[in-house]
Amino acid sequence: SGYDGSVVDLSEVAPERYMVNYCYGKRGGNLREGAETGSAVPLAEAQKAFDRLVRSKLTRKMNGCG
Repeated sequence: SGYDGSVVDLSEVAPERYMVNYCYGKRGGNLREGAETGSAVPLAEAQKAFDRLVRSKLTRKMNGCG
């Protein structure tokens, strides 16, 4: 099995409106993309979604699941 990586991004898409997007995949394969927030949200809500997503990715990695 090759390297499995993830990228998580918190971006301002409009004044004071943010989205949390991510992509993941294995080395040599296609990246899969998604959005953790379905639409642009205030910063506090986006930060919570970002933190939750990063925490889940790290937990999964530490448990050997990806």
